Amino acid sequence: MVYPSHVKTSSRVKKNEYLYIFHRDGKSVEKKNLNKKVSGYMKEWLLIKKSSIRLKTAQDYRRLIRKYIHLTFKDISLSELTTFQLNHFYQDLLIDGVGSRTVRYIHSILRVAFKDAIGQGLITTNPTDNAMLPRWQKKEMQILDEEQISKFLQTAKQSPYYGIYHFAIATGMRKGELLGLKWMDVDWTKATLFIRRQAQRVKGHGIVFEEPKTRAGIRKVKIQHNSIQ
Repeated sequence: MVYPSHVKTSSRVKKNEYLYIFHRDGKSVEKKNLNKKVSGYMKEWLLIKKSSIRLKTAQDYRRLIRKYIHLTFKDISLSELTTFQLNHFYQDLLIDGVGSRTVRYIHSILRVAFKDAIGQGLITTNPTDNAMLPRWQKKEMQILDEEQISKFLQTAKQSPYYGIYHFAIATGMRKGELLGLKWMDVDWTKATLFIRRQAQRVKGHGIVFEEPKTRAGIRKVKIQHNSIQ
């Protein structure tokens, strides 16, 4: 049966009324996505996101999402989450003793996840925008003085890992960088090390080797001849 054009148009309009609703900012969101919960979305998001991030980063995301985000937002719809609610969430975490650095990390995870949600047409605004974050509290690095270093190395001589301890102090390299070294990274004639990778322990994968996160992490380190020996 062929319907008149006005019937077809009317049907299309009615169908669109069911499929879309206008959000508070005037932009349309598919109606089927209005009831998608934040916790459910975060789980789906991580399944996709993990293929484009480091294994260790994916593990950290999973741990923080499970520990802090899932239970808190299991009944809150993605399209209804507000900046006001996030501000209270961050404040509650601080009251419960969660460090400001962890709170800021959780915020960065949510910010990226909601940005991707906008790209998928699930929401029209990012609720993490203009959220109030705790002040960054940078811990002062504790450095051993010469006497402490001498005592440490003297005691460490009894350990089978003395060479690594001595090398770490002599070069200032991080544990992951030291464990990521290969013979090909050593220039014996110029007494130079090339840091090209770092070792990380990832649950379910054992030890994995990855490039440093930043370009500055890939560098040369001069070493003393007694360290080479």
